[in-house]
Amino acid sequence: MNIINEYNNKTCNFAKSELKDYLSRMGNPDFTITLKIVTPAETRMEKLPDFNPDDSYCIHIDKDTKLILANNPRALLIAVYRYLTIIGCR
Repeated sequence: MNIINEYNNKTCNFAKSELKDYLSRMGNPDFTITLKIVTPAETRMEKLPDFNPDDSYCIHIDKDTKLILANNPRALLIAVYRYLTIIGCR
């Protein structure tokens, strides 16, 4: 498993460590996933209704591409937890 964190700060590094920890508990899947901070205009992002209205993210996972994008570090951490929930972590 390879996790690329394109934005180096405390919150993004924590998001990466959480993702790595939970994926390793699930058997270390063999893929690369990229965590990236982008502007909402760069991609279609989902607004988070239950959180700060400034937070948005996009999770794009398919056979060839694995991206978790967000417009700020806090939203990136939320997106990582959302992805982990989607794949069965509780």
